[in-house]
Amino acid sequence: AVVVASPCTAPFMGSALGYALTQPAFEALAVFAALGVGMATPMVAISMSDTARRWLPKPGAWMETLKQVMAFPLYLTAVWLLWVAGKQSGVDTMAAAAAGLVMLALGLTLISGGTTARVVGLICMVSAVMLGSVRGDATTSIGKEERDGIVAWSPERLQTLRAQGTPVFVDVTADWCITCLANEQAVLFTDDMTRAFEAAGVTYMVADWTNYDPEIGAFVREQGRNGIPLYVMYPGNLSATPTILPQLLTANIVNEALASVSR
Repeated sequence: AVVVASPCTAPFMGSALGYALTQPAFEALAVFAALGVGMATPMVAISMSDTARRWLPKPGAWMETLKQVMAFPLYLTAVWLLWVAGKQSGVDTMAAAAAGLVMLALGLTLISGGTTARVVGLICMVSAVMLGSVRGDATTSIGKEERDGIVAWSPERLQTLRAQGTPVFVDVTADWCITCLANEQAVLFTDDMTRAFEAAGVTYMVADWTNYDPEIGAFVREQGRNGIPLYVMYPGNLSATPTILPQLLTANIVNEALASVSR
């Protein structure tokens, strides 16, 4: 779970991980150890308390039901990952991955049968691996940077706008980042926020990291971060210090940032 989640450090770990990566090895390891202790503390506390353990349900048939119920969030996760694959590499990749999942399910079903069924099951599972390696062309659908009033990020464009005295809001996002998508739908891409950016004269710039881009990765590290979402408000004055916004946004947080650069 830690490996899967590492590119997206929201909503609470961005500052801690950014700090850790700028410190000597001992301090960095201490930060990661503290994160591990924090994650383990609830389970350790429950295991050490007789009272808390009594509140835990006893093993029984309900565990099988829970296992089956919890499968459905995993199915939804698979659907979301297929969508991300489609955004990254096109509909051909998404279709191949979906077909691979079907072949995998068929293979796992047959593998417990007789000799012939096991052979067919193995063939299906090998086919699933081959289908999973198919990569199509990137999709040509409208990206975040092509919305009205939003421009694509580049170091040169950012520098040019600031040299012209234009405040810039940089949104480093990706389609695989759930927190990024939530912030966009709830706050950043609303009509009220679009009008607020226009009124403040702030350019909205998107750095889309859905597909790996070394320049965006370097920009993220320059801000002392190692994951996204990352929101940076640049004043129009080149000598002014930019402000990094929290990873969980509200309309008030963004409006205050806009007001600070529009004065």
